[in-house]
Amino acid sequence: MQKHDTEPVSKYAGRGDSSEIQPLQAKSAGLVVDVQLGGLQHLDEKGAKNYLDSIAKSVKNLRDSNTPVIWVTMSDRNEIYPPEKGGNGNAPRSAAQMQETDFTRSDPNNPPKHQALFDKFLKDHGPRRNEAVMCKQFFDLFTKPEDAKTDPAYAKHMEGQTGIPLDKQKKTGNGMTAEKYLENVKDLKIMGGNAGVCVMETAIGAAQRGKKAEIMAGAVTDRDDPQQSGQKREGFFKQKIKNRLDKILNRPGSLKNDPTHKHFSSGRILAQNNAAAIGRNISFKTGTSSRFARSKPAVASAAISGRNSASVRRPGHNSSRGI
Repeated sequence: MQKHDTEPVSKYAGRGDSSEIQPLQAKSAGLVVDVQLGGLQHLDEKGAKNYLDSIAKSVKNLRDSNTPVIWVTMSDRNEIYPPEKGGNGNAPRSAAQMQETDFTRSDPNNPPKHQALFDKFLKDHGPRRNEAVMCKQFFDLFTKPEDAKTDPAYAKHMEGQTGIPLDKQKKTGNGMTAEKYLENVKDLKIMGGNAGVCVMETAIGAAQRGKKAEIMAGAVTDRDDPQQSGQKREGFFKQKIKNRLDKILNRPGSLKNDPTHKHFSSGRILAQNNAAAIGRNISFKTGTSSRFARSKPAVASAAISGRNSASVRRPGHNSSRGI
């Protein structure tokens, strides 16, 4: 298994450190998880277009309703790239930034036609200068290496996600964690991939912190994607994620041999949180064309609210667990 590179990434204007990054001042936000070029390899051209179109519709609805959109990528580090200051905030982030934050990192198996589809998606709908980008190194956006200092079993699981010993993993960049940045957010609308891994585990991480996590069932994907649009797609993913959640929350013993989710069977996660309460905090939204409730523009971020109803693999991430 290929390891992460360990060289520090370059800096570009607007990145900042923890003293310059303030928590998002919004009650609702959208999380677009791991919508990256390398995460399309399992889809044919029509399937990739359907998936990207579903993301685009949901992102547009969020922006139109003044709910901040936050973009999340599978990477080799936890790091937040805050909204940029000055200039046209609605302009797309630069190609250099898309490369640095792993949006355009491809996969050897990516069909060439996906490149053109993804380039157009980024230009028309991708991260804007007034929207934050969060790089994550684990399935759950809220997970950080420090979480496993006193738990060897959990540390082993985290190492399995990255292929790197815990003491060699990069610490949270610029000192601002996802938990701190999103501390004021009560409702999250989550979309992207992998539906049953990064999307689901990020929803669990949010629910554990008392947030309402709503999974956009029509705007997710994974290797079992039916490559359809509409109700069939929504129903398929809603049921698949619900089945996995049921095992995690109600039958954790069934996960002991599951290489992806077996850490939930250790009791570390659910011993600290009430499973029923977590389940109540996670819900599903169907119908990507429906509008979200409009809210006031968020401070220092793109104006975009919502109602509650809840991989690209970077080298080193286990290929059986990514998108």
